[in-house]
Amino acid sequence: MIGAGVWILIATWTLALVGFLFFSRAEKMLYAIFLIMVAVATTILLLVLPEQSANPISRTVEEEETNLNYIFQIVYIIFAPMALLASYVAYYYTTGVISLRPKPINKPW
Repeated sequence: MIGAGVWILIATWTLALVGFLFFSRAEKMLYAIFLIMVAVATTILLLVLPEQSANPISRTVEEEETNLNYIFQIVYIIFAPMALLASYVAYYYTTGVISLRPKPINKPW
């Protein structure tokens, strides 16, 4: 069964990606970056919060020690903001380079 945290992540990242596409086309990149940062903060918050078990006796020490997703969580926490900043720099670099290119001169002769 999928928990509430997964649905929150899906909804947050879907809203962030759709908002990023919408606001980047409208040239309001600060709003787009804000939506992505909210999604990153929500993801980090859900990763940091401890998982509550309905039956605390059923959780053993071995289950907590063999958490294989921990390394993926660390990589994601580092990769997501770096990808965000890289896309932000790439977008403004592309926008700046395109706007600085001279227009071709079409002479009638």
